[in-house]
Amino acid sequence: MSWFASIRSKALVALVLLTVSAAVAAQGKTVVWVVPTPPGGVLDLTARMMAKKIKDRTGRNVVVENKTGGGGVIAAEYVLGSTRPDAIYVLSATQNIATVIDQQMPDLRFKPLRDFTAVHGFFYLPAVLVTPAGKPWGNLKQLVEMSKKSETGLNVATTGIGGIGHAYMASLIEATGLKATMIHYKGSTPAVQDLLSGNIDLMFDYLATAATHLKSGKLKALTAMSTTRLAELPNVSTIAEEGYGSATIIGWVGVLTRAGVPAEEVAALSKAIGEALRDPEVVAMNDKWGQIPMLDLDHTRFGEFIRKEVDRWSTIYRKLDVKIE
Repeated sequence: MSWFASIRSKALVALVLLTVSAAVAAQGKTVVWVVPTPPGGVLDLTARMMAKKIKDRTGRNVVVENKTGGGGVIAAEYVLGSTRPDAIYVLSATQNIATVIDQQMPDLRFKPLRDFTAVHGFFYLPAVLVTPAGKPWGNLKQLVEMSKKSETGLNVATTGIGGIGHAYMASLIEATGLKATMIHYKGSTPAVQDLLSGNIDLMFDYLATAATHLKSGKLKALTAMSTTRLAELPNVSTIAEEGYGSATIIGWVGVLTRAGVPAEEVAALSKAIGEALRDPEVVAMNDKWGQIPMLDLDHTRFGEFIRKEVDRWSTIYRKLDVKIE
């Protein structure tokens, strides 16, 4: 063997060993999964299920931390500021955090596309329009007609100004001509409490949190923000079936980490998440809650998906004409 061939051979061996070593190191790191909502909500419950499945499949330690407030900004900044060398911090990011939050908050210290790296798509999250069971309207058409006949209109809730719930309701009002006053709450829990007490006439919520009240008969569903009927609510029409397809908005959640995390670590975690999404228990959870898993959006494809979504969500949130403080 020539001197050059010998050197080349040793270099290739060193490169292989370095790659393997990095992959092994990545597998040994704790995953800190940061959720931007309180315990018990849909993002929290799904993250905890995924954490369990990833730990069962890979042996990696996965812990969930809740960092609430600021429409997800506090959680995002927490992940970006992570410095533990023995851990990888990831974020359950809604579409606004992943795409256009810097447009809503001009003074924000980070930019999603610049400062985050895509890990894997998580799920699409269709919402359901719910109302107290005692209200006189039985479907969306009746709701709109009765609101227009009302002197003051209806009181409708969102889960936060500038958030996805705000976008859902604004889209509904624009498409249907619903006569309503929006009341912005800080999260789903207080909004649902007022809905159940009758102080609010309707809101958009997710099956993960609304199913209990729907099954108990305290709430009823009028329509779904989805392209097809939800398996758990086969008798509830989609908003397109009601004749308002232009109002359809479907939010999504994905997993991000801070830019600069080594590519092999991102790839390893992306693979683990993709496998966990196919776990039968996770599949059943998503079906039960009407969530549509993003099975094929690994770190590469999810990154491309986010970049394409920026224009769409920019248009949606621009119509709200609000800035988040």
